[in-house]
Amino acid sequence: MYALTIKHPWAWAIAQGLKDYENRVWRPLATLEGYEIAIHAGKSLDKEGERAFQEIMSYLEIPLPTAHQLHFGAIIGTARLGKTVTVGADAPASPWLFGPYGLPMLDAVAIDPVPCRGMLGLWMVPPPEAAEVARRVAAVRNGEPQRTADWQGSMGF
Repeated sequence: MYALTIKHPWAWAIAQGLKDYENRVWRPLATLEGYEIAIHAGKSLDKEGERAFQEIMSYLEIPLPTAHQLHFGAIIGTARLGKTVTVGADAPASPWLFGPYGLPMLDAVAIDPVPCRGMLGLWMVPPPEAAEVARRVAAVRNGEPQRTADWQGSMGF
């Protein structure tokens, strides 16, 4: 399973199914279209983008996340990658799309956080964490409660 590290509050918005595009300066491989990727919340808050985030959330009339809803240094959900779009005249209308490349984030599933180190770009999730993410996503999709008390991950959290 591939993952993409994203700073909060953007990571939270994607995992909740609110933010339909992640903006990047690079185009991912077309072969990744349709694949489910993990949404990894980085260890820091995007202070520069905080005002833009607040404006978009206000425009959409969606309440801002509370501090306890933001988990750092962990995989917090998954999304399926759609076909990358280039921002311009033919780009879809979305308050979240400002590019230069927009990675569509489809079918998002929020899960209880799975501690994991992140990296820049798209990266492979270590097998123990990938298995736990897959288990939690399946549980959410089946309407089952998540059980996180016994999960410690390979980082010793």
